Amino acid sequence: MADSRLISNVKSKVKGIDKIEKYIVKATKNKITVPQKLKHIQGIVSHSWYHQGGSVIFGEIFKRPLAEKEVTLFKALIIIHRLTKDGHDQVLVDGYLRSSFFSNLRSAYRSSPTEYGQFNASMLNFIIAKFKYHHDNISITGNISLEKFTSNAWPKFSGEQAIQTCADTMVLQKACLTICKRLISEKIFVEVKFNCAAELITESYSLYILTIWIIRQLVLQIKDRSRIQPLIDTFYEQYPQLVKLYATANGVYYIKSLIGVPLLPNEVPEFFEDSIEELPDKIEEEVIVKPKKKKHARKKSRSNDSMNPFSDVNNPFFNGNASAYQAPPPTLVFQQSPAAANLNVIGQNIFGNSPRTNRKAHDLFNDLLSSTQIQEDSESSEEEIDNDAIMRLRERIAELEKNITGLRSTLGNLEEQNRDLNANLKNREGGLSNVRQNMQSKLEEQKVQFLEANSHLKSHLTTVMNRYEQEKLNLLEDQIAFSQRSLSSHLLKFDDPNYAGNRYATGSDIIECADSLSERFKKMILSLQQEVLFHCLYY
Repeated sequence: MADSRLISNVKSKVKGIDKIEKYIVKATKNKITVPQKLKHIQGIVSHSWYHQGGSVIFGEIFKRPLAEKEVTLFKALIIIHRLTKDGHDQVLVDGYLRSSFFSNLRSAYRSSPTEYGQFNASMLNFIIAKFKYHHDNISITGNISLEKFTSNAWPKFSGEQAIQTCADTMVLQKACLTICKRLISEKIFVEVKFNCAAELITESYSLYILTIWIIRQLVLQIKDRSRIQPLIDTFYEQYPQLVKLYATANGVYYIKSLIGVPLLPNEVPEFFEDSIEELPDKIEEEVIVKPKKKKHARKKSRSNDSMNPFSDVNNPFFNGNASAYQAPPPTLVFQQSPAAANLNVIGQNIFGNSPRTNRKAHDLFNDLLSSTQIQEDSESSEEEIDNDAIMRLRERIAELEKNITGLRSTLGNLEEQNRDLNANLKNREGGLSNVRQNMQSKLEEQKVQFLEANSHLKSHLTTVMNRYEQEKLNLLEDQIAFSQRSLSSHLLKFDDPNYAGNRYATGSDIIECADSLSERFKKMILSLQQEVLFHCLYY
């Protein structure tokens, strides 16, 4: 029995790994037009709880071509971010142990010229910062739950620990703002990109709530303001970026249909007021405010509202009784979109409340009246949103018309410059033709002069050559005449009986001398023949 159970457990785990691989392959397709399905991401998150960690999931994700395909990496990072928020706590530890792998990927994509290459570099920077943040602050959960932090960890915190935690939180907020601004700055609708932006905006708002809560608690506990002032200065630097980010996201209807986008006031919150001691212990009571909401509009399903991080369920001032609701100070202006409000009432009946038995007639009438008021509120809010959209469109049209006017004036200036350049070009072309003619005439004159000089030089060379040949011929004739005279004189001496000659010469000496003379005559005759042949060929 034990062996059979072991085998069945192994088979179930192997089957679970196969499912994870299937989910990851489908959720990381390298097609940006194919959005990720919620069932695949939820299946991966549930497997992190089944395996009590994220080692198996990270192993399957790393098998994908993350370094070659940008969209696959972007979708994988979305899954990892979702795991850090909703997965098992051990996922944060397993992810931190693999920070070097993510750092190498970030280095590879940091210099990428493509759009999604830059998205991946910023998203990897945020994921690495999140793993480090939770490693250094183990008391903060992956979904940045302020309620758990204040109930469990905060009573044990010292002043220095709180200051360091607040500084780390703002570092993570900076990384989150960078990727959020990159994603929302592109106006082209891509569902995968805006889904990621909605998740990051939710986390950014949680970080904002945690930061402002810790700062207020530090103001109450620490009297030395110089220790808290650097944190407040950093917060004031980030606050305008948060206001702009939430306002931009509020203009994207698709993001508003997914989450309730918060709207922050332009004025930064004050921390050193005289009434600081009268503030509540939890910052959610101050920052989550829903103005212009009817009492009946808060009668929503708490089970569905718990999925929205900006709903009344997370507000400690709301205890389920609409009449007992007390609006906190208006530090944050929050407005929920009609699409998100409609999503929050899924699962309720047509009267706005959960079904119950033995209901009286006046209760049904009251519920019907409240549901009518909810519809009127939603219609009025939709009209307000439409009016805001029309105003923004008009402002955009006016801006575009202004740009068109400027472009038209620029185009007129460019056309005038073009005409001037064409006129100058024509004038210069006429000047070039004149220069060309002058150059051709000069070239012809130089050519004639060169031919004349060449003919003179040729005649001079011919005269010099004839003179040289004549002098050479005269020299040869003189040599021949001298040789003949010398030979005749020697012959006369040889025939003269009175000429003793060389008395010691033998017959062989005489023969050798005769041969030598014969050779000399032959060479001289051969030289004369060559000269004659040269003159014949040359002339």
